[in-house]
Amino acid sequence: MPKTPLDNLFKCGQNFVTFLEDRRAKAEAETESYPLSHSWSRAFAAI
Repeated sequence: MPKTPLDNLFKCGQNFVTFLEDRRAKAEAETESYPLSHSWSRAFAAI
């Protein structure tokens, strides 16, 4: 199946989600010294 722009967009979206999950995991691994960004990550992940 040929790649369509939509496929590329989907892949890009997946990479972005993976990136966010990574950031969130790192934030959770760190201390709760960043409550604001921490809740931001959570709100973002909930979307």
